[in-house]
Amino acid sequence: ATGVRFSYGLQKGSNLDPFFNFGQRMNIHWHPYLVHFPIALTLTAFGFYVIFIFTKKAEFHLFSIYSLAISIITAFFAGISGEKAVVLQSITNPDILRIIQQHETFANISIWGSILVMILWIFGIKKFTIESSLKWIILVLLTGLVVSVLITGQFGGRLVYIHGVGVLQ
Repeated sequence: ATGVRFSYGLQKGSNLDPFFNFGQRMNIHWHPYLVHFPIALTLTAFGFYVIFIFTKKAEFHLFSIYSLAISIITAFFAGISGEKAVVLQSITNPDILRIIQQHETFANISIWGSILVMILWIFGIKKFTIESSLKWIILVLLTGLVVSVLITGQFGGRLVYIHGVGVLQ
C-alpha cells in the first residue's frame, strides 16, 4: 500500500481486468502509453488558452476547452493503468514507495483539479466575456494544472529512469 490512491476501486477481478490482463499477456504495459495523452492535452489546453487571450479568437477558447475535456478522459485511463502497474509490481523499497505516493498525489491533484477547472469553465462560460476576470482566473488555474502535471511527470520519470520501475528486465 502506497498511501494515497486514485480511488477507482481497482481490485483484482474489476471490470477493467480483461483489458489490462490482455495487455499483460501480450507484454503491454499500458501506463507509459496512456499517460502521455493527458500531459500533452493539458499543455495544449494551456497553449490554446494563452493564444486565445492574446488573439481574442473564440476558436482558440473552444480548442482549449476541448483539449482539457479530452485530457480529463484520458487521465482517468492513465490513472487506472498506473494503479494496475503498481498492483502488478511487488515493490518493497520504501524510497520507491514514497516516490510512487508523491506521483499519485500530484496525479490526483492534476485529475481533480482539471475537473474543477472544467466545471468552473462550463458554468462560468455564459458570463464569460473577453475582458472578464474569469478569463484570468482560468489562466491561473490552467497554469497550476500545468505545474501539477509537470511535477507528476517528474516523479514518474524518476521512478522509471532512476529506480527502473516498470522497466522490463
